[in-house]
Formats: sequence, C-alpha cells, structure tokens
Amino acid sequence: MTPFLLVLAALVGAAFFTPLLFLVWIRNRERYRRERLPPLLKAFLSGAVLGVIMAGLLATMVAYVIPPATVGAFQEAFPFLTAGAFLAVVVAPLAEEPAKAVWLLTFRGELQEPEDGLVYGAAIGLGFGATENVLYALVTLLFGGVELAVATVVFRTLGTVLLHGAATALVGYGATRSLRWGAHVHLPGLVPALGVAVLLHGAFNVLASVDDFAVNLAGVLAAALLFLAVAARVRALDRRGPHA
Repeated sequence: MTPFLLVLAALVGAAFFTPLLFLVWIRNRERYRRERLPPLLKAFLSGAVLGVIMAGLLATMVAYVIPPATVGAFQEAFPFLTAGAFLAVVVAPLAEEPAKAVWLLTFRGELQEPEDGLVYGAAIGLGFGATENVLYALVTLLFGGVELAVATVVFRTLGTVLLHGAATALVGYGATRSLRWGAHVHLPGLVPALGVAVLLHGAFNVLASVDDFAVNLAGVLAAALLFLAVAARVRALDRRGPHA
C-alpha cells in the first residue's frame, strides 16, 4: 500500500472512530432502558450514507433555485465572511438538516421515551458528520497535504461532527414528543425542531466562515457545549422515567 493510501486509510479510520465513540458515550448517558446497539449503528450508517447522498441532491436543488442576485447581496451584506460562505451558511443547513431528519422516521418504532429521539438523532447526525469529515479530509489531502488534512479531521471532529449530532438530536426530540400523541410523527412536533436545527447549523457555519482562528475556535466550543447539553438532557430524562 502506498504512503498516500496509508494516510488516507488512517484519516478515514479517525474520521469514523471518534464519532462512534461519541455515539457510545451519549447512548450510555441512559442508565435505564438503554438503546440497543444494532439499530443505533443502523441509524449511524443511515446518516453516513443515505443522509449524505440526499443532502447532496437537496443542496444542488436549493442552489439551483436561488437567484444569483441573492448570493451577491449576501456577500455584500457580510463581507467579513469567506468566499463561498453563502453555500455554507444558507444552502448547507437548508439541505442537510432535512436530509438527516427524514431518516428518523424509519426508526419511529424505537422511539419509546423522550430521550430516545435525542440518542437516535445524535446517531444519524454523527454518522453524517463522519462521512462529511472523510470527504473534506480527502480534498485537503489532495490539495493541501497531510498536515492540513490531519488538522481538518481534528477540527471538524470536535466541531462540525458534534454540531451535526446535536442538531439532529434536537430534531429527534421533537419527533419523539410528537409520537406521544399518536402512532405517527406529526409535523407540528417536527417542523419547529427542524427550524431550530437549521438556525443552529447556519449560526455555526457563520463562525466557521470567518477568517479568524479565534472565531472558528469559538464555534467549535459552542458545538461541543451544545452536544454536552444534549447528553445532559438524555441523562435527566432517563432519571425521570418514560413519562418525563
């Protein structure tokens, strides 16, 4: 195996291994009635494969229907953001959050308690973030070298991956709340949570699109704190029981 392939394999392994650790950790915040690992891993893979494919398709559609004048106006209004920030701040959240959220519907039979949606949403989001991490690592390895690729994986794992996990966890919580009143996920419980996820994702990408390391680091810390808050909520709901 060539050195390039060895480095790429190591980056892919790191990009997936850490999100899987995050998944096991948030799953273990439940002391009672923990989620079964097989469906959780299936949820992780749904985000990692199907979620990424759907997000790519939706992003293409969203970018196609937005007038070029809107992009120009955005860049003039926010000159402190890097080039291409419109895609990150507007298009990506609008495409990626629904692309992740839709797969929650395939696991509605597993959503028996309020915290279940948080855990399954986190699983899907972490899987999505892992694959996205690999794609960015490959691009930076090809055009920026090994050091930049490693830095990209580390920075995105501690920031973007956790943001994806936390945002989809919130959507999962909305889905679980809607399930309490019937056998199906109702839009009134899902849409507001999805809106919050889109806004959080966009806000994070604003911080990531500023050409200032301190601001970028603030975004990473905010994503980590949000994920910790989700984990704390899982533990609190678990302590209160299935009717919390």
